Amino acid sequence: MPINEGNIYHHFQPIFSLKDKKRIGYEGLLRSNDFTNPELFFQQAIINKQLFQLDTLSVYKALKTFRTNESNEKLFLNIFPSTIFNHGFSDFLNKLATEKLLSNQNITFELSEVETVRDLDQLKERIDTLRSYGISIAFDDVGKGKAYIQDIIELDPEYIKLDRYFSKDLHLSEKKQAFIYLILEYCRRYDISVILEGIETIKDLEIAQSLSIPLGQGYLLGRPQLLTNYASVSNG
Repeated sequence: MPINEGNIYHHFQPIFSLKDKKRIGYEGLLRSNDFTNPELFFQQAIINKQLFQLDTLSVYKALKTFRTNESNEKLFLNIFPSTIFNHGFSDFLNKLATEKLLSNQNITFELSEVETVRDLDQLKERIDTLRSYGISIAFDDVGKGKAYIQDIIELDPEYIKLDRYFSKDLHLSEKKQAFIYLILEYCRRYDISVILEGIETIKDLEIAQSLSIPLGQGYLLGRPQLLTNYASVSNG
């Protein structure tokens, strides 16, 4: 089944500094007129052996859309590890560079732990290549599944995104607060920024701020929507 490029677009969810409530950027989230649930879209692409095609097309369209944003804010985009391992990925990066979609854009690729990476040395080489193009790395959904500890230690991501598990009822859980504190101590020492996902209540936001979590994302702070809808929304 061919992927219909015309039916693919993106919503953008804002990411904020929790200290001063300033918007620092967005996460670009794939949407499709063919699938109401984006996860089903990716599952179908995996079944049809079209994941690389869909993943790179999503990145390409998001970069083209975001290029119209003149605020120099950060753009976070999800990408599967298998995509950056694919033999065609180097050509894809060259295409992005040739079309100047990587210049003057502050881009971070979010690697999800949905796929298990067995060869960390090879992944490190690919990440080094991405950084040579000016692309930063985030580990997404940290705490959702298998331990990310070895990956964080070996690969030095610029960001880690704590799964919404940690933000849900954060104000009620001393254990979650204590665990986040330990993560923050490590990340401060090694210059890694922490983003807490899934913030949905004032009480959980206040605890996140009291823990000095630097960045946050969630429905309380802003829902995903078309980038044009943010044109009249100012920081602060």
